[in-house]
Amino acid sequence: MNKNIMQLSIKQTTQLKDLWSSYKPKINPKDWVIVNMKLGISQAVFTQPQLFKLTVALAEAGLDPVPEWMVLAINPR
Repeated sequence: MNKNIMQLSIKQTTQLKDLWSSYKPKINPKDWVIVNMKLGISQAVFTQPQLFKLTVALAEAGLDPVPEWMVLAINPR
């Protein structure tokens, strides 16, 4: 997987903030710091590996289905 940078739209960032808040109690606390920091701006920026890890953490916490834009963003092109 390459380290492509993805800047989320304001809508995607808002959706991800809402999902993160909802599932945060079920996610390993070591994952919180970087995500909280990155979601602190209106248009979050993640590397592809960071977004992959975040997507997996949300899925493991019970998010089903994962938003389509997240799945598309983490798939290698």
